[in-house]
Amino acid sequence: MATNEYGPEFWDNDDLELWDNMARGFSGMKDDEMAARLFSAAWIDQGYTSDERNRNRQAFRDYGIENGFFYDDSALDWDEWRAYMGYERS
Repeated sequence: MATNEYGPEFWDNDDLELWDNMARGFSGMKDDEMAARLFSAAWIDQGYTSDERNRNRQAFRDYGIENGFFYDDSALDWDEWRAYMGYERS
């Protein structure tokens, strides 16, 4: 992957573990640079407004669907994300 100030090459171990857990089971997604960068912009990187973050999340979902990683976002492990963020399950 190319070097920049954001993205997987700058993630800490928790961020890398989250990506590994979220991408598991989606053939090819873990090694897809654009998917990783969109995921980073949607959930990990700092400095985005709420509206920008929502657009980034939609871009990640659209990219994942367009590239056949999943058919809709119900396939993503949102429980893993909630646990990472420290949210309790309801």
